[in-house]
Amino acid sequence: MTFESDRSLAGVGALLIGIGMVFPPLGFVGIILLLVGVNGLANFYGDRAIFSHALWGLLFLIIGFAAAIVLVFVGLLGGAFFIIATAGFGAIGLVIGALVVGFVFFLLSAVYYRKSFDILRDRSGEGLFGTAGTLLFIGAILTIILIGLFLMLIAWIIVAVAFFSMRAGPGVPPPGVGVSVPAPPAPPVSAVAAKRFCSNCGAENKPDATYCASCGQKL
Repeated sequence: MTFESDRSLAGVGALLIGIGMVFPPLGFVGIILLLVGVNGLANFYGDRAIFSHALWGLLFLIIGFAAAIVLVFVGLLGGAFFIIATAGFGAIGLVIGALVVGFVFFLLSAVYYRKSFDILRDRSGEGLFGTAGTLLFIGAILTIILIGLFLMLIAWIIVAVAFFSMRAGPGVPPPGVGVSVPAPPAPPVSAVAAKRFCSNCGAENKPDATYCASCGQKL
């Protein structure tokens, strides 16, 4: 696969993850596409941390999605049954538990995604990755009051735009990694400096001579 195909897969995957905030099945498809694309980009930049952080983010996001699905199922389909069977306490507890689990894992997912996007920002020079990572993290915090889901949707759209805006240049090296600069060539030794002259008789000798070939004086 090429750089263009990797970034396209990752961009489409990010867009589908955003849509998955509303329609979860598309989110799972987006997770797979993003994972494949980011893996290729990690190979392109020679930095496996891009993929490993994204992988952890994806795993936590899957768990967060699962908790959200449980919440929707209980709230829309199973709520009435639990209310009748448990006088409402079981349903309320399950909903609260799903909210807490979803919040924790969305937050963990955002932390690892942000790490991956920060590295991509540094390596590709595309600043939108940093913006999206910060917005995703803030959105994950605010999911507890629901407005965070809207911020996360915007963040994933920005991530998609960032992937499609990437260029295949080497980008900026990560902190602590310098670019080796070849040492300047040594100045040529002049022909005069390469000769040795006897201080006694002034005769010319070879550069590595120890005694003068003319008078025998030690050089």
